[in-house]
Amino acid sequence: MQNRTDRQLAVLLFAGVFGLYLRTMAPGLLFGDSGEFQVAAWTLGLAHSTGYPLYLLLGSAWQHTLALLGVSPAYGLNILSALFGALAVSLLYLTLVQWLKSTLGIRRMVALLAALFLAVNPTFWSQNLIAEVYTLHALFLVLMLNLAYRLLTANQPSTDATETLERTSAVTLAAWLALVVGLSFTHHAMTMLALPSVLLALWW
Repeated sequence: MQNRTDRQLAVLLFAGVFGLYLRTMAPGLLFGDSGEFQVAAWTLGLAHSTGYPLYLLLGSAWQHTLALLGVSPAYGLNILSALFGALAVSLLYLTLVQWLKSTLGIRRMVALLAALFLAVNPTFWSQNLIAEVYTLHALFLVLMLNLAYRLLTANQPSTDATETLERTSAVTLAAWLALVVGLSFTHHAMTMLALPSVLLALWW
């Protein structure tokens, strides 16, 4: 269970990574799939198979909201990729702090380094600078990992009374995990690769 300090560190990590992505982001309309997504989201259309309905619905709402502030639809959807990516990085930090077994200081250091490594990995970084579906998929994967771990440890005894009081019930966690998996399937078919691990967590 993360404490207040971990949550504050996650917020700082999100802000720093999001700022980095904004600083290096593509400024407007792009070629290829990114251009297709930028137009399809703005017009509430469909992209190439599998259509990516969740991404385009979220993207359309985001684009039209930012348009009220004078942000172009193309640039607005690029920003959304960075938002999803920065959220994935900060959530990975929170997940690893819970998952790792060591002293709190070591756990924080290792979790922070791992999250930063993901953030500046060239492949991941590049997907945060353009209108693409992969950062939302990464966020779903990290969220599934977080919920699955919490579900597997929900009934384990704890010496920390505060942690015991704050724990979410296994039934609630299973419901949230099922919801996230379902939403992820409406976004990207590669969710299928994570399904065996999720089913193991639910069965366990």
